[in-house]
Amino acid sequence: DPDLYVSQLYARPNKTTHDARSERYGADTVVLEDFAPGPLFIGVTAFSNTSFTIVATDASAAVTTLVDGAPQMARLRRGAWAYFRFSPGEGAVGVSITCTPVFGDPDLYVSNDGHVPTTGAYGWKSALLSYETVTVAASDPQFCAACDYLVGVYAFTDSSFAVQATADRGSGTDEGGEAAGHTLLRNGVPVLRALRDGQVAYFRHDMVRTDTTVTVRVSTLSGASDFYGAFAEPYPSAASHQWAAAGGAQEGQRAFSVSFADSPCSATPCPSYYTVAARGNTTFTVLASRRLGGNVTLVNGVPQSGELPASAWAYYLARAPANATWLSLAVTATYGDPDVYVRVDEPPTASESDWHGFMEGGEAINITAADSKFRAPATYHIGVYARTATRYQVVASVQVAGANETAVTLLDGEPLAGAIVGMGNANYYRFLVDRSDTAVRLQVTPLSGDPDLLASFAVSHPEVGSTGGYVWTSSRVGGDALTISHFDPHFCPSVPCELHVAVKAFSEQASYTLVARQAEEGILTLVDGMPQAGSLAAGDSQLYSFAKGPDAPSVRFTLTPVAGDPDLYVSRSPAYPTRTNATWVANTAGTDTLAISSDDPNWCPGACAFNVRVHGWRATNYTLTASTGERSVTLQDGMPYVATARAGSAEYFSVRVASPNTDLDIVVTPVAGDPDVYVSHLTARPNASSHEFASRTDGMESVSVPRTAEEMVACTHAAVPCAFFVAVVARGNASATFSIAASLSRMDSGFTVDAPARLAGSRNFSDATFGPPLPFHEGAISRPVAVVEPADACGELTSPSLEGKIALVDRGVCRFVDKVVHAHARGASAVVVANDVEGEPVRMGLPSDLEAEASYDIPAVMISKADGLELRAAIVGGEEVRVTLQQPGDRPAVLVAGLPQHGFVGERQLRLYQFRMGPERAAVTFSLTPETGDPDMFVSNDGLPPTTTHFQWTSRRLGADSIVVASDDPKACASCDYYVGVYGYSRFAASNYTLTVSLEGGITTLRDGVARAASLPAGGTDYYQVFVTDVSQGVRVAVTPLSGDPDLYVSMAHRRPNATHHTWGSASLGVDAVNIAPGDPNLRVGTLHIAATAPAAASYLISARLDRAASLSLASGSPEQGLSPSGEWSRYTFTVDANATVVSFEVTPSFGDPDMYVRVGAPPTAAEHTWEAGESGGDVLVIRRSTSASCDPAAAWCAARNGEPTVFHVGVLGWTTTQFTLTAIRGEDLETDFVRLMDGIPTVRVLPANRTATFFLVATSLFRRTSAKAAVVVLTPYSGEALLSAAFGNSSAVGEGSRSAATDGARGVTLTIEPRPQCARGAFYDGFYEHCYLLYARVTARTDCTFAIRAAADEAGQRTMLSAGRPQYGSLAQGRWAYYTFSAHHAAGMPREAFTVALMPQFGDPNLYVAPQRLPSRSDYGWRAVAAGADHLLVDSEGSEAGDAACEPDGNGGGGEVCTYGVGVFAESATNFSISVYTHGSTVVLQEGSPLTAVAPAGECRRFVLLTGATSGSLRLSLTPLSGAPAVYVGAEANPG
Repeated sequence: DPDLYVSQLYARPNKTTHDARSERYGADTVVLEDFAPGPLFIGVTAFSNTSFTIVATDASAAVTTLVDGAPQMARLRRGAWAYFRFSPGEGAVGVSITCTPVFGDPDLYVSNDGHVPTTGAYGWKSALLSYETVTVAASDPQFCAACDYLVGVYAFTDSSFAVQATADRGSGTDEGGEAAGHTLLRNGVPVLRALRDGQVAYFRHDMVRTDTTVTVRVSTLSGASDFYGAFAEPYPSAASHQWAAAGGAQEGQRAFSVSFADSPCSATPCPSYYTVAARGNTTFTVLASRRLGGNVTLVNGVPQSGELPASAWAYYLARAPANATWLSLAVTATYGDPDVYVRVDEPPTASESDWHGFMEGGEAINITAADSKFRAPATYHIGVYARTATRYQVVASVQVAGANETAVTLLDGEPLAGAIVGMGNANYYRFLVDRSDTAVRLQVTPLSGDPDLLASFAVSHPEVGSTGGYVWTSSRVGGDALTISHFDPHFCPSVPCELHVAVKAFSEQASYTLVARQAEEGILTLVDGMPQAGSLAAGDSQLYSFAKGPDAPSVRFTLTPVAGDPDLYVSRSPAYPTRTNATWVANTAGTDTLAISSDDPNWCPGACAFNVRVHGWRATNYTLTASTGERSVTLQDGMPYVATARAGSAEYFSVRVASPNTDLDIVVTPVAGDPDVYVSHLTARPNASSHEFASRTDGMESVSVPRTAEEMVACTHAAVPCAFFVAVVARGNASATFSIAASLSRMDSGFTVDAPARLAGSRNFSDATFGPPLPFHEGAISRPVAVVEPADACGELTSPSLEGKIALVDRGVCRFVDKVVHAHARGASAVVVANDVEGEPVRMGLPSDLEAEASYDIPAVMISKADGLELRAAIVGGEEVRVTLQQPGDRPAVLVAGLPQHGFVGERQLRLYQFRMGPERAAVTFSLTPETGDPDMFVSNDGLPPTTTHFQWTSRRLGADSIVVASDDPKACASCDYYVGVYGYSRFAASNYTLTVSLEGGITTLRDGVARAASLPAGGTDYYQVFVTDVSQGVRVAVTPLSGDPDLYVSMAHRRPNATHHTWGSASLGVDAVNIAPGDPNLRVGTLHIAATAPAAASYLISARLDRAASLSLASGSPEQGLSPSGEWSRYTFTVDANATVVSFEVTPSFGDPDMYVRVGAPPTAAEHTWEAGESGGDVLVIRRSTSASCDPAAAWCAARNGEPTVFHVGVLGWTTTQFTLTAIRGEDLETDFVRLMDGIPTVRVLPANRTATFFLVATSLFRRTSAKAAVVVLTPYSGEALLSAAFGNSSAVGEGSRSAATDGARGVTLTIEPRPQCARGAFYDGFYEHCYLLYARVTARTDCTFAIRAAADEAGQRTMLSAGRPQYGSLAQGRWAYYTFSAHHAAGMPREAFTVALMPQFGDPNLYVAPQRLPSRSDYGWRAVAAGADHLLVDSEGSEAGDAACEPDGNGGGGEVCTYGVGVFAESATNFSISVYTHGSTVVLQEGSPLTAVAPAGECRRFVLLTGATSGSLRLSLTPLSGAPAVYVGAEANPG
C-alpha cells in the first residue's frame, strides 16, 4: 500500500511536508490543476511493503503510456475521455486490452491506424455495462505487432477504472529475458478478462512481504476454465504446474494459497505465475490478496468470492464518488455464517461500525443519502467476519446521481440474494453471454413477496413496454423463470454480449435469490439453507453442487415439488450422479429427502462438495434446499418445507421480512410425532427458555406475529430485510416429522392512491370475500374516486352517475353487500368502504343467508376511517382523487401434491392457496378436513383467486369437504394455477383444518391421527404414505367406507402395494384395518406405503396412527372407525370453537360392546371422566354447554375463556372386543347441523317433537357413470313418528327433485332418489358436483322419536352394516335382493361365539341367506332360512349346512380374529321387513309396534331395550311364548332382573 505526496516547494515531500497528497488504500492519484511552471517533486511512501507503477501525465499531452501487463488507474467525469498508448513490440502474436471499472460505466475504444479513437471512428470497441475488453488476435487483418495501439476510455457516467494492456507472445520470454505476456496482479484489485475457447491468459503476482500468505483466486462469471500456478514455471499448464484447480462443480470457488516460506525465492519481490485456460468461452476475474486481513477493492456491481475459517476477518473497499446517492452491499454465503460490518473511511470492528448485518447465510445492506452516516466522496470499509467457516460472495453497487441504476453482474450458476422495497421498484443485473450455441436460463426463487422477472439484450434497464428492444417477461405468482433460446431472433447479436435483467417487486416487498446459467446441463451452486427453484421437462435433468464446511455434522437435501414429480440423486464430488450410478437416491412420489450423516461410510470429512442431479420423472417445478444444520434453513414465503427433528432436538429455520407493515404467520403441520415451535428475532437459536413466541399444543402448531407487534416493529426498524428465527423441537422420546410454512402479508399491498400527489402512496386495506376478485397487476382498476349520496349507500343512490368511477361509501347501517349493489346500479367500477370505527379495516363477508348467492359483479374493499376521511375531504375540496386497486402482492400459500398442510381461518374470512398443475392433464382432488369449525372450499383456475361468489368449483358441506376435478372436465387445465380459497363459515369463531391436494396416481402423505376423506372410481387405487419414526408403539391404518367397499394394502418394501405385493392387508366386507404390532419384524423406521383400492366406486375415510395409544382427531360430522380389544382404549380428541353450545358423540358397534367416556382437557378413564355412556351396544351422548357463572369445569362444559376453543377427550373402552364407528357433531343447535352418512352404515338419533335433523351422503359411486343410477335412503323407526325427505343437491331436502314419506308405527320409510338427467358422464355444468353426488336427507319429528337412518349411493348395490341388537327396516319388490354385512370377533383360543339373524316380515315372504366372507346367492350360501313368514338362523362354530367353516379370519382383530359375514334377503314376494342380528350377550333394540321373535336357552337371559325420546306417557309390553315359559323384567337401568 503506497501513499503519494507531491510538492513544488519541498524536494522530499512526505506525510508532513507536501502540497498535495493521496493516502487511500490501494491506488493513489493526485490531480494538480493550478501550479507554477517548474519541477514537481514526488514522494512515494510505503505504508506496508509494496510494489507499484507510477506515471505522471501532462494534460496537454493527454496520452499515458501503458506498460505490458501493468494496471493503470484513472478517473473521469461523465462525458470525458482518457487516452493511453500501448506498444506490443516485435514477436507479439496478439493484444488484449481490458478496462475494469471500480465504479461508473467506462467504455473502451481502440485503434492502431495512428488516429485517436472516438465513438464514431475506431478499430475495435467494447461498450458493455460491466467490464470492457478488446482482444486483437494475429488472425485479425488489422493486427500489427510493430504498431502503437491508441486506447480511448470514454466515461458514460462518472467513472473510476483500471486499464491494462498485455501482449500475447505465446510461451517464452522477451528480448531481455523477462517473462512476457503476463498481466500483473495488484494486491486486492480484481482483474477482469474474457477468453475464447482454447485461449489462455497468463498472470504474475509479486510477493513483497516474507511474513504473509497470499491467496490468488479465480471467480468465474460465465463459462468454464482450468487454473494452474507455479513459482518456477512462468507459464504453468496441465503438463507443468505446481498447483492446479480444474473447472467443475466449484467453478466459481477456486483459489491457491501461496506463502513466501514455500517459495524458492531468497528475497522480495518474489514472483509467482498463473495460467487460466478456457474450456469454451469464459469470463472471469483474477484476484490476489493477503489471505487474512488484506483489503480487496470491490469492482462496482461485480461479485467477488471469498473464503474464511471460523472467527476470521476479510476486508473490502467500496469507493463512492462525490455524486454518489446510495451504496448497496450484498453477501451470499455458499456455506457457513458470515456477518458484515461497514464503516466510512476506517476499518470496522465487531464493536465499532456504522452499519452491520447478522442475518444467517447472507446479508443485504442498503445505505442511502437519507442516512445521516452516508458520505460521498468516501471509501466504505467492509469487514466480513466468519462466525463459522464460510465461503461466500460479496458485491457492492454504487449509484451516482443522473445515471441509470447500477447493474450487478451475475456469476454463471451462482445464486445471488436480493431484496426490494416498494411496489414497482426493481433491482438490475447483467449476465455475460459468451456462447451463441446455448440458451440462457434465468430463475427467481422468492423468499418473500412476489418478484417478477424481465430480461433484454437491447434494453439496459428492461421494463414492461420498454422501447428500443425486445423484452422477455415472466410474472407468475411465486417463482418466475425465463429460458431464452439461442435460436430466438432477439438473442445476443454477437458474443460476447450482456443480457440485462430486472427483478421487479409486484408486491410492496420482495426478497429472493436469482441465478443465471448458460449451458446444456450447467452446474448450479446450492447455498446452505437457501432454497433454489427449478423446472424440468419430463426426462430432463439439472445438476447442482453443494460445498460443505469442514465442521458440518451432516448434510440434508430436500426436494419439494410444486408440480410434477422430480427425483433426487447425490454423489460425492468429483463424481456426477446418474439415475443408475449414484451414492444416495430418493425417488419417491412427492417430496424427496436425503439425510447424510457423518457416520455414513461415504461421508467426506473436512470441507468437500456433493454433486446433485434432479431428474424430472414427470415435467416438474420444484424447490431444492441443501442444509448442514450449521445455519437455519431459509423458508420461502408460502412454500412448505418438510423436515424431521430427532427426539429432544431441534431443526432451525429463518423467515426474511423484507419490509415493515408485514404480518407473519408460521404453521407447523405434524406428520408424525409432536413438534413444538419457538420464534424469536433476537436469537438465531430460540428454545424453551429463550424465545418471544411459542406454540406447544398437542398437534398442529402456529405462531402469528402481527405487523403491530413490538417484535415486528423492532425487527424491521433495525434492518430491512430482517429475520425471524424459528426452532421446531421434537417433544418427548420420539422424533417428529413435519412440514413448516411461513406466510407474509402486507395490508397496504394492492391499494395505491395515485393522485393528488400530496396523498400518493399505499394504504392499508382489506378486500371482500364476496363478489369478483381484484385483478392482478396487468388488469388493475385505476379510476377516479367519487363520493355518493347517501354517504353510507344504504339506499338507492341519488348522486350523479358513477360510470368509470370508484364509489367511496361509509361503513354502517346496512349490510356490506347492499352498499355494493346500490353502487353497482349507478355504474361504479368498484366500491371502497371507509371504516366507521378507529383501527384496521376488516374483511367484508356476506351474511349467512346470502352465502350461496352470486350476484355481486364489482369488487369491494375497505380502508381505515382515517384514510376514508382524508380521501373524502380531498374530493369534497375539489381535488381529483385517483386510486389503483389490484390483487395484494402477498403470495398465496403453496400446496404441494400429496403433502397435507394445516391452516386456520377466522369467521367469514378467506385464506388463499395456490397449486401449480404440471403439463400432464390428470384428475386432481382437493380435500379439506376440519379439526375445529366448519371451513368451506372454493376453487378457481381462471387466473384469479376465488371468492365466495366467484369460483369454478365449491364444496360447502358441514365437516369434511372434497372437490374432484376430473381430467375430462372442460374447466380442468394443465400447466396452470389452481387457486383454493378456504372460507370460515359464519357460525364459527374460527376454523382449523388440514388441506391436501392429490393427483391421480400420486402419493399422499397422511398426518398421524388425522383422517382424510377420499373417493375412488371402480377399479381405482389411491396411494398414501406415513413416516414411521418410532417402531416401539406399532402402527394402525384404517379405512372406513362411506360408500362402496374399499380394500387396504400396506407395505414397507413396495412403494405401490396391491393385492399381490403387500406385507399387511385387509379386504373384508365393510371396514378394513391393519394393526401392526410393535414387535413385528417387518416394521422399521422409514416410509410406510399404503394403498386403498376399490373394486367398485367407493368413498372412504383413511387414517393412520403411529402410536396406537395416541389420540385421533375427530372432524364434526365425519365418522371415524376404530377397534378396541377387550379392556383396551381407543382415544380421540374433538375440538370446538367458542361459539359452540352443544356437541354429540355417537358410537355404533359393528361387533362387540363399546363404552364411551368423555372429559374436557385430559383423557378420560373409567374412574375419572365427566360424561359416560355404557349401554350395551351403541351409545349416544349429547352435551350442552353450561351458562352458569359458577360452572365447575370438572363436572360440566363451561364457557370458554378468552374465546379459546374447547378440547373434548373421548375414550372408547372395549367392554368386549369391539369394532365401532364414532361420530362427533358440533353446533349451536343440533337441528341446524349436518351429519355425514357412511354408505350403508346406520346412525341412530333421538329427536324431540317438531325438530329436524339433516344428513348428507357423498354419493361418489354415482359420479361419472354413463347412466346415473338411483340412490336410496332408509329410515327405521324405534319409537315415535317422523317424516323423511331426501333430494340431490338440495340441503333443505324439499322442493325440486325431492321425495318424502312418513313412518307409520313400526313401518319404516324407503325413499329412492333418482339423480338429475344431466349427471350422465361428461355432462359437466355449474353446480354439477352438488347436484350429482351430494344426497341430502332431512328427518322431521312429528312426535318425540328415536330412529336409525342409513343411505346408499346405489340402490341396486347397497350393503347395510348390521350392528348387534339394532334392527333395520327394509322394503323389496318381488325377486329383488337386499344385502347386509355383520362382523364378529372371536377371541384367540376361545370357541367361536354363535349369533342369530332374525327376519320379521310386516307383509310378504322374505327368505334369509348367510355366507362367510362373501355375499350369498340362492345357490351359494353357508346358511339359509326359507320358511314362510319369519325366519331365524343360528350361525355357530359347527360350520354351515353347506360345509363351510364358520369363517376365515382376516387376522386384523386386535388379539383375535374378525370374521365378516354376508347376509342376503331375497323377496319371494313383495315385502316390508325388519332384520336384526344378535349374539348371546347382545341387547336388542325393540321397535315400537313391531313383534320380535327370539330364542332363550334354559336358564339364560335375552336382553332388550326400548329407545324413546318421550319424557311422558305410558309403556305397554307384550310377551307371547311360542314354547317354554319365559319371564320378563323391565327397568330404567340396564340389565334388569
